[in-house]
Amino acid sequence: MAVNFLSSSNVRVVLTTMKRMIVQKIVSNIAEQQKACLIFDSTQDFSKKEANVLLLRYLEINSMGDLHSVERLLEVFTCGETSGKILKGEAGLATLIQKECKKQFIFGAMHTGLLEDLYSFMNGHRRNAVFQNSQSNCQHKMQLKRVQTTRWNSTESAVETVMKRYSEILASLSELAESSLSDGKTVTVALGLRKRMKNIRVIISMKILKLVYNIIGPVYKAVQCISIDMASATELIKDCIHQFDIIRRNADLTWKTICSESKSFATAHSISPDFDFERRRTKKKCLMNVAATNVQLD
Repeated sequence: MAVNFLSSSNVRVVLTTMKRMIVQKIVSNIAEQQKACLIFDSTQDFSKKEANVLLLRYLEINSMGDLHSVERLLEVFTCGETSGKILKGEAGLATLIQKECKKQFIFGAMHTGLLEDLYSFMNGHRRNAVFQNSQSNCQHKMQLKRVQTTRWNSTESAVETVMKRYSEILASLSELAESSLSDGKTVTVALGLRKRMKNIRVIISMKILKLVYNIIGPVYKAVQCISIDMASATELIKDCIHQFDIIRRNADLTWKTICSESKSFATAHSISPDFDFERRRTKKKCLMNVAATNVQLD
């Protein structure tokens, strides 16, 4: 009896087996170094479904005996929604991961969240007028850019605008927060945004984004040209990867440079260059628990 090895069921079995072997290899490598990072990202496709990808970044020893970071694709799938509310839900991805691993779960796009909040807040007529008036001494007046999830260069433009008009944005937020014409909501949001912008961590994040976009920005624009061919696009991407490899090999030096530039930028804008550490609040014991503890000690 003839067997069709190319049937859909047989091919599916082969692919599933290959996937299982790859996962086992990844697990064994992670077990050796005990350090890994699970990355989840998504984007909306034409049918309004969320196309999701699971990546795993971990440390691995190559054939030369050197320790280096690698990134592997685990899964690609679609779902209806990937908002923070869904991810943090009872059966959400973040909740399920934290049940197995008590390490920190960090939501991405925190930097773009501030950019989008600034754009939304300054989008009003009076607020935008305050921002425009604060640029009276600037040669060119700029508008805050909206962050679009479908275009990488929108974030690049938004970061560039915020960094160039950092003082003017802070001055506008202060004016709106202290103005007698502002309502309670405007004052609260303005104070919150000003506090976030005066955090050295935000400035460092902006500097890191600028470093990344300085590398991928020209490549992103070049590959969209009509006249570019596959060979040129491949060389551009290879050069982009090479630049990131250089940064990765000199990670300590790059980090020191970013910190130094961020602190200088903060000082120039009258922002404290020190990191603010949040105090952990100790939970107060109720009187019944305190009494029970005292009885046990007695």
